[in-house]
Amino acid sequence: MSDVVVRAASAEDLSAVALVRALTWQAAYAGQVADEELRGLADPDVVATWAAEAARRTTTTYLVAEADGAVIGFAALGVERSERLSPFRGEL
Repeated sequence: MSDVVVRAASAEDLSAVALVRALTWQAAYAGQVADEELRGLADPDVVATWAAEAARRTTTTYLVAEADGAVIGFAALGVERSERLSPFRGEL
C-alpha cells in the first residue's frame, strides 16, 4: 500500500465515502444491528441516496483518506446537530 493522503473530499468522492461508511458499520455493528439492515447500507441505491444527502449538507465538511487512488476512510465535521443547549459547538 502506498502512503495514505488525507484531503478535502469532492462531490465525486461522496459515493465512496458512503460505501466506506456502510462497510465500517457492517464490521462495527455486526451482532448489534440486524444483519438485513447492515447489508442494506451497501445497496447501490442506499449508497447513492446517502451521497446525495451528504452533498446537500452545507454545514458539514468531509475529509477522505486515500491510498492507491481509493478512498479508504473519511471524517465528517461540522456544527453540532442536537437541539440541546450545550457548550459544544461542533462534531467530528
